[in-house]
Amino acid sequence: MGRHYKLVIMVAALSVLLVAVCSSALAIKNAPGIANGVHSEKIDLSGLDQQTAQKLIADNFAQELADGVVVLAYNGTEKTIKANDIDLSCNSEKTAQAAAAIGASGNFFKDTFDKIICSYQGKNVPLEITYDKDKLNNILKTLAASVHAEPVNAYAYTADGSTVKIVKEKTGRSIDTEQLAGLIADKIETENYPQTVTVPINTVEPDITADKLSQINTILAVYKTNFNASAANRSANIALASKNLSGVLVPTGTTFSFNKTVGPRLAADGYKEAPVIIDGKVVPGVGGGVCQVSSTLYDAILLAGLTPVERSAHYIPAEYVPRAFDATVADGFIDFRFRNDLQDSVYIYSKVSAGTLTVFIMGSSADKAKIGTVTLKNAYNKDGSVSAYRLFNQNGTVIKKEFLHTDE
Repeated sequence: MGRHYKLVIMVAALSVLLVAVCSSALAIKNAPGIANGVHSEKIDLSGLDQQTAQKLIADNFAQELADGVVVLAYNGTEKTIKANDIDLSCNSEKTAQAAAAIGASGNFFKDTFDKIICSYQGKNVPLEITYDKDKLNNILKTLAASVHAEPVNAYAYTADGSTVKIVKEKTGRSIDTEQLAGLIADKIETENYPQTVTVPINTVEPDITADKLSQINTILAVYKTNFNASAANRSANIALASKNLSGVLVPTGTTFSFNKTVGPRLAADGYKEAPVIIDGKVVPGVGGGVCQVSSTLYDAILLAGLTPVERSAHYIPAEYVPRAFDATVADGFIDFRFRNDLQDSVYIYSKVSAGTLTVFIMGSSADKAKIGTVTLKNAYNKDGSVSAYRLFNQNGTVIKKEFLHTDE
């Protein structure tokens, strides 16, 4: 009798519990509006009809954007990107539809289960956010241009013609706009505005630092040539080529190329039309006068004890250097090259002033002591050709006479 009574009690209790659960499930299933627990980020959409939910989402999104979308922080300043700047918007209608669809598939058991889970665990329906990536990229490009700074090489110069001075380098700055666009995209997806993005500014190191010039402490050689400053175009070409040449560091064991260093002689690069020698004739051509720079450099490197590798004579002897001591160049097919066989790097410093082109070869005092004093000499041969020689002197005595070449 006792056992039977306990069983009846248990069955009755389970029946009551089942009825309660079913009633609760039916209550959750049949609750009007969007399922309980459904939200879009911090917006609770529980019980709302779709139209009301859509308006609430849109209004909240507009309010979130009032102070901007993203704040870019850089160099102690801030720039705010507004929604209108990038056409940022959200599809509140689609979000409301997705929220209303939860537990409304028409399958009783599935819908009941989904709503029960939603009620206890919650369900986030993310916003569908769109923006104009091209407009964002244009903003970032403008920002990058304002921040950008080219690195400045350390450089050597001489003010008095005998003392070398070194000016320290300056690092540059740049922004990787693709990386920054990715950071901003991540912030936009948070749906919480405004978000602050610290702009990653990259440091750009210069090619030549003061450390690389630490051994450049003396002038190994200097050579000067004169030109007619009143010939405006030719003078401009000499000045431009001299500027492009100056500031070049030639490490030991490397070969210098005039054409690669100075670059193409094109009108687009600032070169002007001036007389040039082509096939033995003086004709107008862009870049006329540049050969005076290569010839002046040639004589300077000879005096500095450097090794000529490639050198060609003019068809007609140049007037600005002695016979057999010129070095003609032409884009694409005639170059002037030399190799640095000294112990340390050498540095080229070139300048133009009042009709005079001066090329300095700077280097280490150790190399200067080994080189000694160098002089150049030409000799006219019986056949009319001219031979060029380089003489190395130590303490006033010629210790080596080097034959360089013979020009017809």
